[in-house]
Amino acid sequence: MILVVDDDVFILRLTKRMLSLLGFTALLAQNGTEALDIYREQKDDIACVIVDLSMPGMSGKKVARSIWQISPTTKIIFCSGHDEQRAIRGISDSGPLSFLKKPLTLTDLKTALQKVFVDKSGQENRILDKVILMSDTRV
Repeated sequence: MILVVDDDVFILRLTKRMLSLLGFTALLAQNGTEALDIYREQKDDIACVIVDLSMPGMSGKKVARSIWQISPTTKIIFCSGHDEQRAIRGISDSGPLSFLKKPLTLTDLKTALQKVFVDKSGQENRILDKVILMSDTRV
């Protein structure tokens, strides 16, 4: 499962649909507090977190840091309408991450997922590899 965190309901629904096309199940949270509650309850089932950087209340960076305190190897994909360098400044060494620029596309989402699921030796997670291969034939 992938936890998607965004204060925009349209973005949540769109991302959930795209993840479904790629073979993933999505859990949705509209704010950082809700995301952390869901993560604590289901962290063993969550393969990745996609989080908007600009949310009211708790920022995406703070959500990511809180998740990495619970589990430092959690894969996180940040979303923002800003450029990548500006958006992830100061957090690039904190844990495994990738970046998605809004507006999201299916191809960009797929690429971001592939990036976070490739280990340092260049080997893809076998589960993701199977899902991506299946999605290539459907998309």
